[in-house]
Amino acid sequence: IRHKHKVITHSEEETRGFGEKLVENLIAKKLNKPIIIAFQGELGTGKTQMSKGMAKALGIKQEITSPTYIIAREYKLKKNFAKFVHMDIYKLMEGKEIWDVGLAEMLKEKNLIVIEWAEKISKILKEQSKKTFVVWINMYHKSENERIIEYGEFE
Repeated sequence: IRHKHKVITHSEEETRGFGEKLVENLIAKKLNKPIIIAFQGELGTGKTQMSKGMAKALGIKQEITSPTYIIAREYKLKKNFAKFVHMDIYKLMEGKEIWDVGLAEMLKEKNLIVIEWAEKISKILKEQSKKTFVVWINMYHKSENERIIEYGEFE
């Protein structure tokens, strides 16, 4: 991770708020390519909560739930990005099945793609880092309500 930062959140609301701020900062960068936000963290560290905050920043009104059993949910957007794609690849046996889910198509547009359990595809993300902007986020439990969030540009 390049330009590594660290934040501690103390509630689900703060974790969602951090997700909102992160997306607002990415929008401000005016990057003209797909953005992948790659999450790594154990169950319950707040990956989906943060995704909810990201969706809110994009104006998505639908309830965001983890797509564990369907792998990916897409939400069409009217500004900043073509789509918000929320992926949970926990069920994939190997990382390469991400292509079967349609990653190549997703990378053709200026989409914001959130991938939970991204450690399974770190090699693929490295290969795509020239065509995409990848933010890597590590999330850890600090206590029952506190989360440590380490993040930065993936290299």
